Amino acid sequence: MIKHTTLFTTLLLASSMAFAANTFETADTNRDGMLSAPEYQRYVFDYDVYTNRDTNNDSLLDEEELGISVFDADDFASWDADGDTYLTYDELNISLFDYYDEDDNGYLDNDEWNKAGDDGWFDM
Repeated sequence: MIKHTTLFTTLLLASSMAFAANTFETADTNRDGMLSAPEYQRYVFDYDVYTNRDTNNDSLLDEEELGISVFDADDFASWDADGDTYLTYDELNISLFDYYDEDDNGYLDNDEWNKAGDDGWFDM
């Protein structure tokens, strides 16, 4: 039993460390210290952040699937560009990028990136 628990703990720690390595520096592919919208979207796509939340696999997110308490119904409604009560991949990515780009300069800096992480966006 102890052997299995140790193995499980080791695998869990290795998995956590691998995901933790997916940091701002990983997403900042041109190493300019800022994330452009394409860099952000590539990161989100590469790490399946959207699809991991799409629990019913319909390629749309409803409010329950979004599931992050920092966002409220008004946020969701304003991000739902076509008003169909679901967020497409594009609606969500554009909206989240804009939401976290607090200084509206068209880029996410490390602090803005960390805020998204602190809010639970990268939790899966």
